[in-house]
Amino acid sequence: SSSIQCMCIALLHIHKPLAVINKKFIMEKSRERILRLLTFYLFILATNSIWSQGFLSQNSTYHSLTSENGIEYVLKISLPYNYDKSREYNSVYYLDGFGMSDIVLGANSILNVYEQCIEDLVYIGISYGGSRDNWIEKRTYDYTPIKFKSLGKEKLNMADANSKIKVKVKYKTEGFELSENTTGGGQAFLHFIDKAILPFVNETYKNLSNSKTLIGHSFGGLFAVYSLQTKPELFDNYIIISASLSINSSELLHKSRFDMLKNCNSNIKIFNSYGGLEPNITQQANDTLSNILAEKSFKNIKYHLKNYKKEDHTSILKDAIYDGIKFIYKK
Repeated sequence: SSSIQCMCIALLHIHKPLAVINKKFIMEKSRERILRLLTFYLFILATNSIWSQGFLSQNSTYHSLTSENGIEYVLKISLPYNYDKSREYNSVYYLDGFGMSDIVLGANSILNVYEQCIEDLVYIGISYGGSRDNWIEKRTYDYTPIKFKSLGKEKLNMADANSKIKVKVKYKTEGFELSENTTGGGQAFLHFIDKAILPFVNETYKNLSNSKTLIGHSFGGLFAVYSLQTKPELFDNYIIISASLSINSSELLHKSRFDMLKNCNSNIKIFNSYGGLEPNITQQANDTLSNILAEKSFKNIKYHLKNYKKEDHTSILKDAIYDGIKFIYKK
């Protein structure tokens, strides 16, 4: 719309005032990135624009599915603003649906509608019914494929040479305590995605292709790596952000866990990332993942790792999601 164009033109002239307010920031960040971030927020806030109305509001529907153990899952399915039932679309599934929705769909609005550099896509956000505390509890259980013992490297209990890592302190995520009883549901969750969520979406929208991407952040990134190792043909592409791969002294990074990829016939793209301000154990674990994939030289995997040196565990999301989607779907 003309109002959006005017606002974007106005943004071109803010370089000098911003330099006065925060000269160091302007020197460190490129003009292009500033405009990209500001444009992103314009698309989120410009609810009177036909683009944002069509994609973010009118073309999003919610669906509830319940697992065998009684967990309610809520899917947010978002269609392109020019959705056509006669066309075939690739799909993007993202974990932490309610929390990530605005960022994922906002990045798509820039890449697809504004920059027109990626194809039209269907997005499926996976989340939970109930309160925020319920979401934290359920994601902690679902996104961890192994029982929690430690966040990183701990000393072994020397009195028992066969013992595994011992928890020395109480660990918490978002105020929720991590323990063997609150983690380890990843296998059941992956099965539910495979046997319930994917069939439901494909039955509801019969014009979706077999090509699918999975986006996961933090424990969601840990789960994405587990999915890659366990069912490598379930998703074709992965956007892995700040994956909590240090859990239990990087238990998921044993090289043997990647053996199933040898027999995978699919071509897979992986965009991995972490922030330079994140804990060293997070950075080191994701570097280890990169080294394993490089060492094994999987011919069918196109892999890219990016270190966002000025970002932390949450501020990384806006850039990593944008860059990840662009890496996979750029025309």
